[in-house]
Amino acid sequence: TFPVPLPRVLEFRGDVCSSPFRESQAPLPPALSPYIASASASHCLPLSSCPALSSFLTSTPRTLPFSDSVGNASAAAAAAAVDVPRAGKPAGGAHIPASQKPRLRGLSSRAAAAAAATAASSKPSSVLVIRASPRASGHSNKVTDEFLKNLKSKSPSSKIVEWHLEEKMDIPEFRQALINGRGAAGTAEEKALASQGQKIIDEFKSFDFYVVAAPMWNFAVTPKLKNLIDVLLVTGQTFEYVDGAPKGLLVNKRVIFILAHMGQYPKGGLDNDFQLPYLQFVWKLMGVQEQKSIAIDFSFKGDEADVKPLEEARTLAKNWA
Repeated sequence: TFPVPLPRVLEFRGDVCSSPFRESQAPLPPALSPYIASASASHCLPLSSCPALSSFLTSTPRTLPFSDSVGNASAAAAAAAVDVPRAGKPAGGAHIPASQKPRLRGLSSRAAAAAAATAASSKPSSVLVIRASPRASGHSNKVTDEFLKNLKSKSPSSKIVEWHLEEKMDIPEFRQALINGRGAAGTAEEKALASQGQKIIDEFKSFDFYVVAAPMWNFAVTPKLKNLIDVLLVTGQTFEYVDGAPKGLLVNKRVIFILAHMGQYPKGGLDNDFQLPYLQFVWKLMGVQEQKSIAIDFSFKGDEADVKPLEEARTLAKNWA
């Protein structure tokens, strides 16, 4: 999938490109020349087949503002088309007469349709709320309640399911018996455990948006949350290995982590935070690349600690979820 969250359709003339999202021209990377040379004027080149173009667009800044409805355009819209006119145009860096400069244009009908469909589906249709705090009045639960209240106001038709890990008894304990049950030699009891774990995996995969609310316990995640993660991380189910590298199997999904701490753990600033970095890695491993987080610091301060996180929750529910 194409990493840029905005639809971009470019029109090429030799070594110069222009885009409806840029007001200036930029030389094309040399690595694109094989694609230019082999394409005819009517050829539609998917962006996914050209890593060099993906890299070029990723590093190209936008110059025009966008509304939130377009900001979450999918890879389908982003990879709509690249129209490549025939060769014989001036080399990169050369002055191009106005009559020969690339023509700026809007999205093609196919890209526009994809963008419209994505805007309509940007609101989550199904939300899984994973609550790891055993305290109903805990800080992470309080901020999560505010996030969900505003999300429901924005997307009243969204299906919201909550897993209270301290109470949810159908998540099996991750142990050797469960691992054995996934193999052909497993006993009936072991296979029953594996089947129970598979049901959790299947249900988890059916959602397109995840809310993970958790306190920090001893610099890390709670045991119940760690157990759930151990059950979910199964090759061939939530991720796989391709040429020795892991590849997530959950696509077009998002996650927000709402995490409470007794202290303060700046993102990337300390090496004793084994909560947020771990959760971010796990969800990325499963393929969920679009992530946000809300930190509730100094939770010992009571309601004072929730003021800023509650505002963040309202903003993210309205503008990102």
